[in-house]
Amino acid sequence: MDASLPTYRLQPFCTQVKRMTERKATLKSVKYGLKPDVVFVFPQYGDATIHAEKFQLANESDVFKTHFTSENWNNSDPIEISDISFEIFNIMMKFIYGKGEDSDVTDENRVQILYATRKYLINDLTYKCIKFMPISWNFFFFNDLEALYILSDSGLRSVGDYLENWSRQNATQIIPNMTRFDTYEPQKRLLKAILESPVLHCTELELYKAVLQLMMNKYKGEVYDEDKWRSELGSLIYLIRFPTMTLQELTECCKRPTLLTKEQVYDLQLWVQKKISSDTVFSFSISHRLVTKSLITQIA
Repeated sequence: MDASLPTYRLQPFCTQVKRMTERKATLKSVKYGLKPDVVFVFPQYGDATIHAEKFQLANESDVFKTHFTSENWNNSDPIEISDISFEIFNIMMKFIYGKGEDSDVTDENRVQILYATRKYLINDLTYKCIKFMPISWNFFFFNDLEALYILSDSGLRSVGDYLENWSRQNATQIIPNMTRFDTYEPQKRLLKAILESPVLHCTELELYKAVLQLMMNKYKGEVYDEDKWRSELGSLIYLIRFPTMTLQELTECCKRPTLLTKEQVYDLQLWVQKKISSDTVFSFSISHRLVTKSLITQIA
């Protein structure tokens, strides 16, 4: 793509696009509007092109507006698209020009469309993707975790609020899959939001086990290196509320591999048994999280 047009930061998603480029594409040319004056070209799809109008795109997207008003942009130069397929970009254009249909968003292309809408900040189409998901939210997210991270990075408050609530409700299922939390900002932000939450649909022990499983999944096939795990998690460890656990739960956390040091284990046991404080205990929250109704029913 032209250097002046910002590349969306969710680069790991581009691996999904590569699978689509394996299909042989025939040369295509699609035009939108009465007087198209900008051309998008897709080298990976036989140099297929999409022609559109600058004013229409600029009205719908601040990303396009910034690009078209840049002093570095030459009006005669086509814009090369390499991270979005011809088909997906064409669907986005159809919606921009009011020609899109609900059936255009399918089970197969929803994640790719979400990526495109967040790259170019086409908020209306993002909401359409969400509104017309053909299956339940839970099934959608557990099968397309990449979409979860794309939406978490959307900047749309209503979507962000929903995702935070949904993540808290499904913490033990989401956390073990966040194996890129150290390098991938959306995962890091969601993991931190879950661990900081005063309300969760799981016990503190279940939360700890989910984080431990995350590290085991991340380094699957390697010799356990607990010091390395602790270093990588850093301050996130201190968001797990060990002082609120029972002695039996804390004992479970001490089994190898563990995220706790020997000193932390000793100090936490003293706190749980005799309420003897220490620097270790002060590093963690001693306040219990709120127990949700669903969890109360489960415990009962």
